[in-house]
Amino acid sequence: SLAYDGSYIYCTTYGDSGFVVLSLSSPTSPSVVGSTKLGNLTMGLDVQGSYAYVATFMAGLSVVSISDPSAPSLAGSYDTPGQTYDVCIIHDTVAYLADGSQDLRWLNVSNPASITEIGQMSTPGIVKGLWCDGFLFVGSGPGGVGIVDVSDPAVPDSLSWFDTGGQPYSGYRDGWKLYVADGPSGIRVLDVGDGTNPTEIGYLDSYGSANAITMSQGRIIVADGDDGIYIMAFTGIEENQAQDAVNIMFSTFPNPFKASMTIQLASSIQEHVKIVVYDVLGTQVKYIADQVIAPGRYDYTWDATNDAGQSVAAGVYLVEVTAGNTVQTQKVIFVQ
Repeated sequence: SLAYDGSYIYCTTYGDSGFVVLSLSSPTSPSVVGSTKLGNLTMGLDVQGSYAYVATFMAGLSVVSISDPSAPSLAGSYDTPGQTYDVCIIHDTVAYLADGSQDLRWLNVSNPASITEIGQMSTPGIVKGLWCDGFLFVGSGPGGVGIVDVSDPAVPDSLSWFDTGGQPYSGYRDGWKLYVADGPSGIRVLDVGDGTNPTEIGYLDSYGSANAITMSQGRIIVADGDDGIYIMAFTGIEENQAQDAVNIMFSTFPNPFKASMTIQLASSIQEHVKIVVYDVLGTQVKYIADQVIAPGRYDYTWDATNDAGQSVAAGVYLVEVTAGNTVQTQKVIFVQ
């Protein structure tokens, strides 16, 4: 994860450095000016004032002083019971934490040397992503996106949840539209309105795993795992397409997978669906389902075999779901 304050880039890393500060005094030749080891895997971060707040996975929250960017130093920490994936600071004094299987937690960080927990909120899944723009948006898989009123940051009010079908890692709000990086389920576009009744108005399978999303000059920028970066625009959708996008959604997990994977389909109407696995050349590999389903949620399993029952080779495959006149495709990776 990274943050930019106009002069420096602050980033977390997978290596021993933990927390790194880069100078952009020469934009064509950014250089490392400071770093500090935090003793754990570093994940999301938020920079406010002279502090960087770092989600340190199994070690909770670390607060790093960046008053001197060339010599960042640990100013305080707080260990949570879960796996801390992300952090969002509200009003400079309250830190919200995506604490994995231990739900959403919030801390008083007004004094980094003496951090205290204020409360926690149960969520319908594993919380891995947080972002704030008017509301606090909570990414929880497989629960979807939660919208929380944090006008009083110490006493949050859960307004609504929307099941995106994937693992929401990141989002970007543009007025009434919320663009969600939904992991292997691609990009979801929600009408969030006043936060109480979100609805899906658009969907795009990005083919990789949509892990981060932002917007610049009207363009949507998506970090899509091994597929790299996509730059795209939202131009609106026809009414019947929007209805299809809401009626039928599907997700695949785990991805990548070893022995078998689940294809989870959710429908709000009775519909004829067909599920087929293809290789990257478009050759049919496995016919999974061809049936009429009632409204509800359905799980199908692909055991990495073809129609003849033979094991397939490791590699990339495409899962195609046809529902009525709508065709959706997701890329999956089989590893051995």
